[in-house]
Amino acid sequence: MPRELRERLWDIYYIIEHEMRLYYRPTKINMASFANMLPRVHIHVMARFENDSHFPNPMWGEQLREGNLDLPDSEMFYKRVAEALETLA
Repeated sequence: MPRELRERLWDIYYIIEHEMRLYYRPTKINMASFANMLPRVHIHVMARFENDSHFPNPMWGEQLREGNLDLPDSEMFYKRVAEALETLA
């Protein structure tokens, strides 16, 4: 990946993580980057909570319990991310 694109990707990741922390107040954030199953790199940014169904294990691992999450509306989160991303343009 060209350096400029890689740096832009990390800028976008930082914005998403930052907004996710502010909006959802997760216990932690998991980030995963895969390129082994698809012909392109893709990144997962996941807010994790102590009462999610897999915590503290990976989301792709064994489910430990039924999740009990009461999260705020995602539309406002998307709006906040879109506004923050406009600063990169």
